[in-house]
Amino acid sequence: MKISGILLVLLLGALAGCATKEAPVAARPAPTPAQPAAKPPAEEPEVYSRLAGRKIKPNAVRPLNAKADCSFRDPNGYGGRLNLAVEDSQVQRLQADLEVPGRGRCSFALKDFRQTAREPSVTLSALTSKCVVRLWEQEGQVTVAFNTCRERCQSDAFDYIWPIKVDPKTGTCS
Repeated sequence: MKISGILLVLLLGALAGCATKEAPVAARPAPTPAQPAAKPPAEEPEVYSRLAGRKIKPNAVRPLNAKADCSFRDPNGYGGRLNLAVEDSQVQRLQADLEVPGRGRCSFALKDFRQTAREPSVTLSALTSKCVVRLWEQEGQVTVAFNTCRERCQSDAFDYIWPIKVDPKTGTCS
């Protein structure tokens, strides 16, 4: 019993040593009035910080201009046709028809979309679904990409479509 009593006294002493008294209310410093937030130093956006130390360049944010009336086909039979006109990031014409061998076709027409953004990428949102078509320029090529557009395709063709690349200088596509 003697050892357990000594241990109890030591434990209570250790706990008492950890306890602190709260300072009287009058001794607390008065809260300082809120200072207007100073502008943080100009930092690079997160996108640019992720590119640091890499050879990847960020896309230029400028008006998109592209015209194409082209078709393409790869050796496996995947192909399509694109009729596109974009002036100062405003889509004037868009008709894209894609064919995936053994899977079906997909079709996208401007009349079924409304333009919802101009920069940094041109964005077209479908009037009756979540389908989105995005266009952007990167390293001299314009990309036309499709997102959440399964209803614009036959069977499971949407799972196999790729973005269309357009050379705005020549109007060719692939």
